[in-house]
Amino acid sequence: MNTKIFRQYDGPWAKKPYPTRGCTVSGAGCGLVALTHIAIEQDSKKNWTPETLRPYMLKHGYAIAGQGTTWNGMTQTLHYLGYENVRYITEATPMKDAFAELNKGNRIGIILFYGGYSKRYKKWYRTPDGTVWTASGHYIMFGSYKYENGKHWFYLKDSGGRKHDGWYSYETSMKGCVGQMWIVERTGVQTTPAKATTADGKLVVDGIGGTGTVKALQKFLGVTADGIISSQDKNLKKYYPALKSVSFADKPIGSVTVRMLQKWLGISPDGLLGKQSVTTLQKKLGVTADGVLGAATMKALQKYLNEHTKAVYPKLTMVQKIMQACVEQSVWMKNSKYGWEGDPTVAKSKFKATCVTYVACVLQRLGILKPGEFIWQSGRGYGTGKVYGTNSKMKVTYMGNKTLKSLKNQLKAGDIILLDDNKSGKKGSGGHIFILEGRWTKDGDPYIWDNETAYKNRRSRVYDGNRKVLARVRIDEQAVK
Repeated sequence: MNTKIFRQYDGPWAKKPYPTRGCTVSGAGCGLVALTHIAIEQDSKKNWTPETLRPYMLKHGYAIAGQGTTWNGMTQTLHYLGYENVRYITEATPMKDAFAELNKGNRIGIILFYGGYSKRYKKWYRTPDGTVWTASGHYIMFGSYKYENGKHWFYLKDSGGRKHDGWYSYETSMKGCVGQMWIVERTGVQTTPAKATTADGKLVVDGIGGTGTVKALQKFLGVTADGIISSQDKNLKKYYPALKSVSFADKPIGSVTVRMLQKWLGISPDGLLGKQSVTTLQKKLGVTADGVLGAATMKALQKYLNEHTKAVYPKLTMVQKIMQACVEQSVWMKNSKYGWEGDPTVAKSKFKATCVTYVACVLQRLGILKPGEFIWQSGRGYGTGKVYGTNSKMKVTYMGNKTLKSLKNQLKAGDIILLDDNKSGKKGSGGHIFILEGRWTKDGDPYIWDNETAYKNRRSRVYDGNRKVLARVRIDEQAVK
């Protein structure tokens, strides 16, 4: 274990923006420093400092003013550092699951500690021995773990002023204040990574399904090539031991990559990689169909991808990408205990599980908004409100508080609609935000996607065409990733 400890308020990084001059590393950079502590566990990064990693965090929008590092930013940065398998533990996950992962040995990670009183959950965060970790939320890295004398012990490296460094037991000093946890295997990182491609751009046929192989598969299937197969069921990972670039979720919603793979294979597209998917793939590749994606099957897949570089499916149109993101977000909300919370695309929100958050999640999946950003309207109930939260990737057109029906010819699929009418006649009522699907009923009522579609069997729903429109937000086609 690297014993070096960085503090947020030390060094040349303390007063640096995170992400603004008014929100610096000293005040909000605990996540950044905790990730740096993880990075220096690797020989190739042993000389890194928080300032080495800070530009990457800012570039990808993982730092939010007034909040610090997003949960998604923690996960994605661990992938960036080379940890392909990240075990994410939420507050709703039983600690026995975390201990089971830690007991596999050689695990390190980051804990998000809570403290003080939570208005949202209406409870105090306190430990049995009164240890105070934070007044709100604080990330701390642990470099070692052990089970001894009936207790679970963590060796912590704290970046904050309280300097909680050294061994602490969960049962005595941490229970009641552990919020989220990210666990990785120390030996799961190659300090000198093998090249994924040859000099001519072909995949190295080594039987290891890393980010290079996954990117090639994603390009072949016509989906976003981020190099990771996301949101899989950990109970099914025994069927693909040679696949390394994969992330798991407690409540998996499946991956677009796997859905498109299943579509190509001609089986039901649920987005989860399992025995049926592997067996069908093996038959497609002409190898032994034993239902386990091992080195031999992975080599066959790599050879196939080297020989078939043209995408099997055409690229999706902007509207198709938007509709796909709407479906994915609805599936997530349907499956998640907390609705939007814990979504891999969104940070904690003041809007909670509302239409505003649903649309924000969809736009974050598309790369239009960054985690923590939202579109919303003010002046609800009078038709004189304003739209906030848009950027150069979107164009706002105010529609004069006319009805959806009357504006049908000026609206199209993928448009974001903001209402500011006063249907009930009561002050402050009537606001809503949703995404148009593009279909209309004979009566002139549109089909829409919003936070309610998650509970309508994940399908669009018909909306009242007489509602009045404050504004239309249209996405720049070139901006959709």
